[in-house]
Amino acid sequence: MDLSHHLMGGGIMDGGTMDGDVMDTTEMDTFITFFPARSHSIGSKGADHLPYSTSQTGLVYDVRMRFHVEVRPEVNQGVHPEDPRRIYAIYKELVDAGLVDDPNTEVCAVHTERHYDWVISLEEWDNDLLHDAGQQMDSIYLSKNSPMCARLSAGGAIEACRGILNGHVKNAVAVIRPPGHHAEHDEPMGFCLFNNVPIAVKACQSEFGDKCRKVLILDWDVHHGNGVQQAFYNDPNVLYISLHVHQGGKFYPAGPAGDHLHCGEGAGLGKNVNIPWRTAGMTDADYLLAFQRIVMPIAQDFDPDLVVVSAGFDAAEGDMLGKCHVSPAGYGHMTRMLMSLADGKVAVCLEGGYNLRSIAISALAVTRTLMGEPPGRVVTTVPTPSGVDTVEEVLRQQANYWPCLFPKNPSQRLKKLGSERMHDIQYTQWAVERGIAVIDINIPKHVTEVEEDHIFAAEANPQERSEETELLAKYLWDNYIDESNQIFFMGIGQAYSSLVGFLKKNDRCRDRLCKIIGFISDSCGLPSYRSTTDDYLDRWYKQVSRIFVAEDHYVWERNKAKNPSKKWGSLQKSDHNDMQEMLAYHHKEVTGMLDVEIQRKQQKQLSDAPVAGASEGEM
Repeated sequence: MDLSHHLMGGGIMDGGTMDGDVMDTTEMDTFITFFPARSHSIGSKGADHLPYSTSQTGLVYDVRMRFHVEVRPEVNQGVHPEDPRRIYAIYKELVDAGLVDDPNTEVCAVHTERHYDWVISLEEWDNDLLHDAGQQMDSIYLSKNSPMCARLSAGGAIEACRGILNGHVKNAVAVIRPPGHHAEHDEPMGFCLFNNVPIAVKACQSEFGDKCRKVLILDWDVHHGNGVQQAFYNDPNVLYISLHVHQGGKFYPAGPAGDHLHCGEGAGLGKNVNIPWRTAGMTDADYLLAFQRIVMPIAQDFDPDLVVVSAGFDAAEGDMLGKCHVSPAGYGHMTRMLMSLADGKVAVCLEGGYNLRSIAISALAVTRTLMGEPPGRVVTTVPTPSGVDTVEEVLRQQANYWPCLFPKNPSQRLKKLGSERMHDIQYTQWAVERGIAVIDINIPKHVTEVEEDHIFAAEANPQERSEETELLAKYLWDNYIDESNQIFFMGIGQAYSSLVGFLKKNDRCRDRLCKIIGFISDSCGLPSYRSTTDDYLDRWYKQVSRIFVAEDHYVWERNKAKNPSKKWGSLQKSDHNDMQEMLAYHHKEVTGMLDVEIQRKQQKQLSDAPVAGASEGEM
């Protein structure tokens, strides 16, 4: 694998050692086997399959080849002829001549050029300056080799994702460091220099187009990935979901950015999902509850082309920083669920995790799951009360953006009610101002019997509720309305269906009913008034009815080529779906329509009677 095309460049290093670091060559060999080798291009990029004369010339170079050095150089004999600097001298000359296309565009798609240049400049700093700078920064240390390792880490994430999208592997594990998810666009922090996963995601989106348009980044590191959130906060094509300890903003990285209220902005609103645990000590059951109730429903709705896991293992049992209790089996189950997305295209990129044994067995469980083995059995199956509260809190917030989530948060609807009051009250006020008698009835969702002594009903019976409402309408007609000669009906939501049922069974109402107004939201059924024996009934109902139906109601989709008025009356498509918005939007139209009916009735009465006098209307 050649990572020099991705983020390696020709880093300036004096000598052939790594400041005393001991290199494990078997670790490198294992790393290389995961990803196929690539060549570094010279000159400008060209299209595939060009003729020989216009094709690119390849360059293969990797800084790690300079790690092959003498263990004990002979001081008196000078530098060995096979000097590690041989390849660097050639590479540097090619770079200085402007022949090597070694852009920083992949890193700078996430970070500023100033930040990139600062990281690269660390190669030139002396150890004292590196130590002092690290002490002044936010949880980070620096060395001459930090730029090389940071580029290797980001390049490893890119190659993992690219290998999957090219079809070379079905999924991948990138065992990389330093981690990345805390690094912001212009600042390293939290052990992170370059933000590996966003760099990989943006590089693949640029290279693969629609094949990698939508990406899910699932971050189960115990710390919030503030850098990842920042990189995609207004991006509608990247869904970032983070499960992390928050402790009210006191856990690293401190502040409110990781709370459940940060949901994205602009086009990315709803594409940022924070699941912030209120305390440490979370278990498998807490994480799996969050996956089953929040992560997977949203992810399935989003339908990504690629899944990238920011896989910190510091929530694992035994980690001294995270202090949580996620088992290897728990990580395996989360991985298994993610594999059901994006046709199994899952790239797992290492982030945090600081207990060597915990990260090893957790990563092993994830890798075994990716290779097709079933995950083990989890020990904890009952979530903590705190975990349940967090999941419910996030559900209510994210339900504003994802139709698949329940229960819906009533706060937005209640804000509308609180600011505008109930809009049917405005209709009542209009009627009272015109001297019209009003009977205003609110139908409860559960209709109880007299003998019922229980307090709670699990769910309402819609048929029973409709029948009881029809009986109530008949009672009011017989005892309060029957003598009036100018009547308006208004039904809102399911109550409208009951009014239709009442009218179909009571034909003597028709002579005095001047108008029936209905409001049907996108979640309400639409009752038919059609009669198989009375053609006049259909025509009459079309004349007296005006039914405002929500913009997204199924009736508009099913009846594109038909005229639905014959079956349901005179329908009018609203520009809104929310009931309160519909009532407010059509208020002037409805009251204007009823004013016309009142004036028409009054004029008719004046022309029919020798003495002017209009009966009191009813609504």
